[in-house]
Amino acid sequence: MFEAFGLGFSYGIGLSLMLGTVFFALIKFGLSNGYKAGLAIAAGVIASDILFILLAFWFTNRSNELIQANQQWVLLFGGIFILLFGLIGFFTRIEPKEYKASSHQANLLKLVALGFTLNVTNPVNFFAWVAIQSILVTKAYSDVMQISFLMASLMAIGMVEVSIASISKKAGTKMNGSILYNINKGIQVLFALIGLYLIVTAILHWYT
Repeated sequence: MFEAFGLGFSYGIGLSLMLGTVFFALIKFGLSNGYKAGLAIAAGVIASDILFILLAFWFTNRSNELIQANQQWVLLFGGIFILLFGLIGFFTRIEPKEYKASSHQANLLKLVALGFTLNVTNPVNFFAWVAIQSILVTKAYSDVMQISFLMASLMAIGMVEVSIASISKKAGTKMNGSILYNINKGIQVLFALIGLYLIVTAILHWYT
């Protein structure tokens, strides 16, 4: 169970640090509202992730026998998805944005809705949860271990997003430009390596 928790926590950190609309919203509103913006946006993101996780659970439970009978293919396609996820992000050019702090305090309920909307309207997030849930099934994780993995992922997402907003307020415009670029490239490489690992694991299963 501790292994599942640790892996889930790492997966959540990776998802949180992907440079997307949620990441930039955390920086933009974090400059003025600090950790409060992070808490509000993270609450919306986690709510939408829970929705995705429930749908992923439904999908994998309905397809459990099919997944178990085709473990190598699940690992292979899951690995390809994660690898492409990383490569596309790595080679996608991101134009640095300059944000300025505002004296206006954002409505926290609106930020919750913003976090939910930005996350739920990105279909990649849903497929990411389906892919990881399918991989957990192939690893024969028990229900308790799967829940530990997913709870740890959500916990990491919340902690990282609150931290991003807090750091944004303290660092100000220093969070722009090259720092964001380097964070993005590092996380994309990590996802690509995870994808390669799953692909190699699937191929080795065919020869063992």
